[in-house]
Amino acid sequence: MPRPLRDRRRLTDRFIRSLIPDPNRPTLYYDADQRGLVLIVHPSARKSFSAYYRCGGRARWLRIGDASIGVDEARGHVVRVLCQVAEGRDPAAERRADRRADTFAALHASYVELHARRRNRSWRQADALIRAHVLPHLGRMRASAIARGDVRLVLARVDDRPGIHNRTLAAISAVFSWAIREEVAGVRENPCRLIRRHEMRSRERVLGDREVALLWPSLDSTLRLILLTGARPGEVVALRVEDVRDGVWSMPGEPTGLWPGTKNKSNHRVPLSEPAAAIVVEHVARRPRRRASEELLKRLWARCGIPKVTPHDLRRSFATLVARLGYGRQAVNRLLNHADYSVGSVYDRYGYEAEDRRIVDAVGRHIAAVVEGRAADNVVRLR
Repeated sequence: MPRPLRDRRRLTDRFIRSLIPDPNRPTLYYDADQRGLVLIVHPSARKSFSAYYRCGGRARWLRIGDASIGVDEARGHVVRVLCQVAEGRDPAAERRADRRADTFAALHASYVELHARRRNRSWRQADALIRAHVLPHLGRMRASAIARGDVRLVLARVDDRPGIHNRTLAAISAVFSWAIREEVAGVRENPCRLIRRHEMRSRERVLGDREVALLWPSLDSTLRLILLTGARPGEVVALRVEDVRDGVWSMPGEPTGLWPGTKNKSNHRVPLSEPAAAIVVEHVARRPRRRASEELLKRLWARCGIPKVTPHDLRRSFATLVARLGYGRQAVNRLLNHADYSVGSVYDRYGYEAEDRRIVDAVGRHIAAVVEGRAADNVVRLR
């Protein structure tokens, strides 16, 4: 861009109106009556006032406004800016900081620090979605200025992945809902309101015996424990050796140390079958990363030529096997630590640990038989 032309003279409103822009470069007019006041005439014919000063030995520019405010008001602005500089302040830097404080990136950071870390057990997943799909496009925008159309443009980039689309929409909405409730950053409306979620089919993937036999030899300890216990992938990754006593894995409902707590905040106990107990020590010693286990499983199902399998499909396969062996849905819900809000659960305070022990042992024996080639895919065992 060509360097601007510079001139110094007494600025008046009449003189400013008479100025003709240079089509090739901006023209700067320094006011002879007020130190630090500069009129900028842009090639587009737009005219604006800026304050010029030095801070820490470096030049600073602070935009005052359009030239339509008049010379007298512009001079008053410059006087106030120079007074702040004399007090040791840097008005341009302060303005930039104020703008950053009102951005969606700053709002999201406040939401994570003040709310999500303390209240939302899955905050890391939502945080990753925001950082990957939202901040690159909306991070620098004022949070209060983000409209529904802006959110739709972000979601359009992940429209081919319905699950990511819905979770990203939920993550953005959670940030704005918190801001409205806490009256943060001047946010008054949630731009996610009325944006439709993608319809999702209920996941139905369950591994058959043949698929278990194909995958088992190459599964890591995380994936094997999910299949043997029905625990959630995050729970298995965070398993601590001190939580295993007498063949029972105790899961505290509340977070303690590296343990994230259970999803429904209820304490949970899972008896470990012999195959599961044999894996625990190795698992805690090596502790495969969750992403590494996911990538491993992805390579395995592709290599074996079977339909896609996710770690959660292993949990579903465990639940289906429990029912398939004849133990019923109540046992499934109990072993998966699903919240039971029925009236019966209020009165029935029995722990069912002996029954659960028999169930997980039956699952362990069945998987061992499948891996060794001693069980058919259509075998149904009853109690």
